[in-house]
Parts: sequence; structure tokens; C-alpha cells
Amino acid sequence: MDTIGCIQLHMVKENNANWAWFMSNLKKAVGTPPGLMIHTDACKGLAYGVKKAFGDDVEHRECFRHLMANFRKKFKGEVLKYMWPCAWACTTRRHRALMEKIAADCPKGGPFLDMHHKLIWSRSKFSKE
Repeated sequence: MDTIGCIQLHMVKENNANWAWFMSNLKKAVGTPPGLMIHTDACKGLAYGVKKAFGDDVEHRECFRHLMANFRKKFKGEVLKYMWPCAWACTTRRHRALMEKIAADCPKGGPFLDMHHKLIWSRSKFSKE
């Protein structure tokens, strides 16, 4: 797979309109080549901008480091030892088994992930392209 590159920026005011503007200009610059994925943190405005500009033409992934930072603010203890292996899981079966361990160790952890981290964050969910 070819890599287009990595873009990092600082936006003075992060809001839906600015992220939509940025993403629409990014789309003009790079288009939507096959296999394009956009990997972001969990910023709601950014997710809005990606969806508005690219629709379903890209795979939108969430940075697991940011996800873990958010998860650690809410949850402590043994559950944390399952999180990285869950992100690294290459199969749906392994991911599901680890999610069950997360739910058993931390009953509020699974619903938190489902509610606040809806983007793709586990290898098992990455497209195969």
C-alpha cells in the first residue's frame, strides 16, 4: 500500500465549519484514491468534517493512543491490560473475546467505548484493502 503522507496541523478555532472546510480542501488536494484512510483523534468536529467531505469514500480510524487517554480518565485497574491487545487484535474473534474480558472487568467500559469511540480503532476492523 502506498502512503500519501501524514498531515499535522493546528487550527485556531476548532468547530464543525472549520473542520468541514479543511477536509473539503484536503479532498480537493488528494481526491479519494482506493484504500484512503483518515486516522484522527476523537474530536467531534473533526469527525463531522471527515464525514461531510468524504462521506463513506474513506475509512475513518481513531487514534488508539487518544482513545486510551480518554479511557484512563474514567477507568482504572485490571481492565487496562486488555485494551492494547484488543486494539492489536487481528481477528474479529480475538477482538470479541477481549471485549468480553473488558466488559467482565469493567461493566461500564464497553458502553463507554460504544458511546464515545465509534470510529474504527481495532486492527480487526480495518479494511482488508
